Amino acid sequence: KATGIYTPQEAAVIYERMNVSDQSVVISQKDNHRWGTGDVALKAIEIFDNEVKKTSSHIIQQGHNMTIKMDLKNEASTEKDIVVGLAIHDAFGVNISGPNSKSNIMKSDKSVIFHIPKVQLVPGEYRLTVAIFDEHVEKEYDHIDEAAKFTIVSDDTQQYGKINLFGKWGQT
Repeated sequence: KATGIYTPQEAAVIYERMNVSDQSVVISQKDNHRWGTGDVALKAIEIFDNEVKKTSSHIIQQGHNMTIKMDLKNEASTEKDIVVGLAIHDAFGVNISGPNSKSNIMKSDKSVIFHIPKVQLVPGEYRLTVAIFDEHVEKEYDHIDEAAKFTIVSDDTQQYGKINLFGKWGQT
């Protein structure tokens, strides 16, 4: 603002955004939180706020569309049919959601994306676990706990719980 005076809500939003890391994720090859056969492995992961046209940011505005892009490395001699699973946890370790591609088998030689329309998670930091399985979900090729972190930000600082329902109040 031109006057330099902010409401408490505006100041809270500015403070929250100043304290958010916007660094890329490096996938460690020797990590105690990683296991699997290694036939197919997660090489890189990027998270995009689709309304902000730029490189991956790991900072997502609540209500925007979000895309998680996973680059894979196929160490097997042939292409494999795979299932990719995600687990989204909040900062306290509570599992918020666990989507997987079982109904839409992926190929091991291509990047995999997961698109979330209009993210409704409340502001805060979230951790993303990635697991890659064979098409029958019997053999685990790669599993990485906390493969990435992302932060949800919002101009609305008065939110409670885990998701914002974006409901409207009224009376009749």
